[in-house]
Amino acid sequence: MPPRRKIPRDFVRMLILEVLQGGPLHGYGIIQSILRAHRGLYAPSPGAMYPALRWLSRRGYIVLHRDTRRRTYRITPAGRGFLEELRDEARLRRPAFSVIASEQSALLREWERTDHLLRATLHLLTVAQAEGLLASVARLRHRLHGALGPE
Repeated sequence: MPPRRKIPRDFVRMLILEVLQGGPLHGYGIIQSILRAHRGLYAPSPGAMYPALRWLSRRGYIVLHRDTRRRTYRITPAGRGFLEELRDEARLRRPAFSVIASEQSALLREWERTDHLLRATLHLLTVAQAEGLLASVARLRHRLHGALGPE
């Protein structure tokens, strides 16, 4: 498995504040909302998210509500202002990332097409076809590991 790339802290904070604009959420709900917003490509780990939640809370950008079942977080007016600052900073960096985002979108579309093809035809494969496909997928995984490994 390739090493996880480190995501800047402000990016994680921005993602949290963005999903909290839709209403209060608990920690797992925040992670799932970010995952959905990024079409399954990214969600912060609990080890990145919970320190970010504490950081945002200490500065008054979010508030924590506790009830008997779970803790929920809500964005504050100060948090909305901080989110705009983070977005402005991200806009300055956007040209460098726009090419990457375009390539990621194309990759995701291709992956989804391949997934759809496999799911639609898997039950029709002969044993020989299944063995050949398995070997091809194993070779692809190995190539991906090499391409995504340490630089």
